[in-house]
Amino acid sequence: MSVDWDLLIESHLDKGEKKMSLDLLMESIGEVLAEADDSFLISEQQGGGRFSVNIPIPKLVPTEAWGNPENMSRQEINKIFNVFRRAGGLRERIEQVNSFLDPAAAKRKAPGGKVNTLLRMIQVIEALQAAINDYSESSAGFVFEGFMAALTGGKQEAGRVGGTLPIEDFITGKGENVSLRLLSPGTGIHGSFTNLVDYLFIRGDAGVPDIKYLVAYKDSEGDDVSKLAIYDFTISRDNFIDVMIETKNGKKLGKMAQPLKTHIANWQDTPEWRLQMAELLKQTPGYDQKRGMFVTSLSDTGERFETEDEPGTDLATKKRKQFGQRIAGGEKININQETRKAGAAFAKGEGPDFDTWYKENITDELLKKIGYTASAGTRHKKYIDDFKTQFERGVEQASRIA
Repeated sequence: MSVDWDLLIESHLDKGEKKMSLDLLMESIGEVLAEADDSFLISEQQGGGRFSVNIPIPKLVPTEAWGNPENMSRQEINKIFNVFRRAGGLRERIEQVNSFLDPAAAKRKAPGGKVNTLLRMIQVIEALQAAINDYSESSAGFVFEGFMAALTGGKQEAGRVGGTLPIEDFITGKGENVSLRLLSPGTGIHGSFTNLVDYLFIRGDAGVPDIKYLVAYKDSEGDDVSKLAIYDFTISRDNFIDVMIETKNGKKLGKMAQPLKTHIANWQDTPEWRLQMAELLKQTPGYDQKRGMFVTSLSDTGERFETEDEPGTDLATKKRKQFGQRIAGGEKININQETRKAGAAFAKGEGPDFDTWYKENITDELLKKIGYTASAGTRHKKYIDDFKTQFERGVEQASRIA
């Protein structure tokens, strides 16, 4: 995805009509520079003669926060992504980014010497490069989702929606639900058959008519991604069964492929239709009988009801819990090291015994940091034993060294 930016900007101006003057350049990029340092670096070259100007173009650092329209990071970069304000839906905005990689096309896209438009596009494309190159493989997908949400004026989806686990990763500003995959060329496209069925046919009672899949295949040169091949396709109620069969997922349907196709063709948002669908899905090999909502969240009268353990646990809450556990784990490692140091100091005659040290150092606040519940109190026997074990290890280590 390397770009000759000098050529891109140079070819943007018609030399027959305009000359690239310093005044013109300053005027054209004033809007971009408003977000950067107000100062320019102007230096005279050694030996006299011409001077050089260093114009700081601020780099965008993409994060998952870009997927949240309420986040300050997203609000700050919205003005940059406004270069797409005339573009249509998802496909059109991707095509617009791609068109700016060709100098001739870029000239048509930003006529009349609008260098600021080109500079904003440079920022966006560099942010795309950063999103797929500057993060680990596990993190890049989430950051890429945030980038695409910002690109389309939409938002990432993480929470429970209509009782189902959301299969869409982001929703465009046009209201398109999109499931995103960032894959290496040899990686297949995978997803939950059960979640897809629930999304199409029971989410929010009536289900959602379709879901768009956006697949980005990475081509790498060394450790960096050099190209992206982006494809999109839609799975809807109408083509669901055919897609499963054509993609060699027919085994998930088993003998129920034709009965399901017939029933889906007569789709109705009624309790009776849902009850009949549930009976068919109970005989469908790929449908999870422990998690699927047609089993766990459908009443005897065909109405969907909320359950605490149905699929759709709030992913944002889950992420926060996992983050908290990581922080608590790190704090626990630190306090264990401090406890062993205290034991070693005691063994050398340089510190108090365990009971005294524990009373002076272990507080309710510290216990909360390391994940111990406050309800049990700071003097809970298990907690005391945990710390005492670490203290004694410190004593033993100091004794061996002595």
